Amino acid sequence: MTASTVIRDPSQRLARWRKIASAVLLSAYFLCFAWDGLHARWAEDDMMNLYGAWKPGPWQLLLSQFRPWHGDYRPMGGLFYVVLFKLFGLNPLPYRVGVLLLLGFNLWLIYRLARLLGCDELRAAVAVILAAYHAGLGSLHYNTDVIYDILCFTFYLGAFLYYASIRRRGRLLGGWESAAFFGLFLGASACFLARSTPRKWP
Repeated sequence: MTASTVIRDPSQRLARWRKIASAVLLSAYFLCFAWDGLHARWAEDDMMNLYGAWKPGPWQLLLSQFRPWHGDYRPMGGLFYVVLFKLFGLNPLPYRVGVLLLLGFNLWLIYRLARLLGCDELRAAVAVILAAYHAGLGSLHYNTDVIYDILCFTFYLGAFLYYASIRRRGRLLGGWESAAFFGLFLGASACFLARSTPRKWP
């Protein structure tokens, strides 16, 4: 063990503990505002969204994720509804837990974006605080029917971060990397695809 290693170790440990403490505090801040959303019930549009995703059948819904030219109605959000419906029925709590987990993951993506853009830990934490709760975004915490917006953010920012992290290393995307990038972008598209004409309900 060299003298330089001994000198660096305390600062590295301190930086690691600061990072852990920051993550805990930011998580607590987010949960303080978002936790009450677990008690939310169904919104008016939820039953329409669930039926619209369930009606075509599971294989048709799965296929619709990969054909953006077909105009299927928001198939990625439909997949969220159908999977949870198969597992939990009409109990709203699992849907709310899923939304909460996705919102928390999106905050991590915002942190990664801030760091990728050159922000230090403090500025990245401020970016997360601003995104963790805002009165104008309260519907994200209480309405399941905004799952399309939440998932679109997840896939779109995920695609951007994936691309930017590779380009930051000074190289272009390889074949499999390009496929992964376009897969993420396709996921974002599948959150908002919709027919140009209104759906006809039986």
